[in-house]
Amino acid sequence: MPLAQIATRNGIPLASIAAVNGMPVSIGVLRNFALRRDGPFFALVLTYLVASAGLTPVYDAINYSDFLKGVRGRFPGAVQGAVEQNLAECVALARDGTSLPQQAAEIRLCCMLANTAYESIDKSARDRLKGHQTFEFFRHVRNAASHGNKWHFLPKEPSRTAAWHPQGGSLLELDSSLKGGANPLQGQQCFYGTLQPADLLYRCKTLNAC
Repeated sequence: MPLAQIATRNGIPLASIAAVNGMPVSIGVLRNFALRRDGPFFALVLTYLVASAGLTPVYDAINYSDFLKGVRGRFPGAVQGAVEQNLAECVALARDGTSLPQQAAEIRLCCMLANTAYESIDKSARDRLKGHQTFEFFRHVRNAASHGNKWHFLPKEPSRTAAWHPQGGSLLELDSSLKGGANPLQGQQCFYGTLQPADLLYRCKTLNAC
């Protein structure tokens, strides 16, 4: 099943998405996932989706056997100069099955998006959203992303009820009466455990509109 598909509104592409299941990239329309271009998370989500699209040729050695063969990446530096890397060697490491399995790459992309999106919210917006159950839930997702994709609650957390009420989905709630190690999610895997990549995208969509 594709991780995501291109969303459009009025014929304008709003987010790029691709299959990452070993099949060639597929493009479709997911009309209920159109992000506002002027929202704070648009560029972050788009970056995540473009990176996810890049996983297709990296992990599909059958259809993309020569992907980046002979290509060197150059990464400029301000302090110690540029770094050059044989990108085909990076692809080979990803494909060896142990250095970076595909799901591990997807999890890391989710963690990076969760962290960056949360940290991009300015203080005035955080103060305005503080106590909002959806925002509180996102805060704990970000904390999980910062702790190796494991739910992490300090002794006084969750300090407030944190919940997500997805339209047409099941209620996800973090009970504020179960704090720290008493919370059943403590230490459990967040992405590809409690949540899936699309759950993060829909959280970003909700907060992008706030």
